[in-house]
Amino acid sequence: MNCRVRRPVSYVLNPHFHTMIFSIVNTIKKTASRTATVSVLSIIMTVPMFALPPWISLEERTRKSDAVVIADVDRITVRDLNTVSRSVSMHIEIKELIKGRVEDTSLTLNFLVFPQSMENHLREPPSQGRYVLFLNQMTVTTPQGSQDTVLVLFRPIPFSFVEATPENIQKIKSALP
Repeated sequence: MNCRVRRPVSYVLNPHFHTMIFSIVNTIKKTASRTATVSVLSIIMTVPMFALPPWISLEERTRKSDAVVIADVDRITVRDLNTVSRSVSMHIEIKELIKGRVEDTSLTLNFLVFPQSMENHLREPPSQGRYVLFLNQMTVTTPQGSQDTVLVLFRPIPFSFVEATPENIQKIKSALP
């Protein structure tokens, strides 16, 4: 059975994109109307920025999360899956519960990072340290057919982690009802 994996388009990795940019630059050198050409070039160069996610405030993340915790992140393991993504496994030790309910004080989180992506993914995992984590509950079906509830990172994942500074913690606590 043939299975084809579709990869996300990345303007940075696309060789045709670079060819197009070089041809536009050569046109700028030859053209008398450089202002119009520079305008077109600046529009084309901003295209990859449209894939970035819009900013989500701490207050909005707090409202949209099922659980918000202060946790120490350690034992981070990164493994290459393919040329596009890496698998991350990290151990977290929950120090304080700000919102919601979490049954365990020690968890292992697994997620993907995309080092060369221009889309709304993490490029690198957070380093070891103390963070505020925004988590949501998701219902999953096990291979045996039973349903279970698990904690997952807030989506989009780049907004799941924030440094646990007193200012950030105060903003988050002030957003609670």
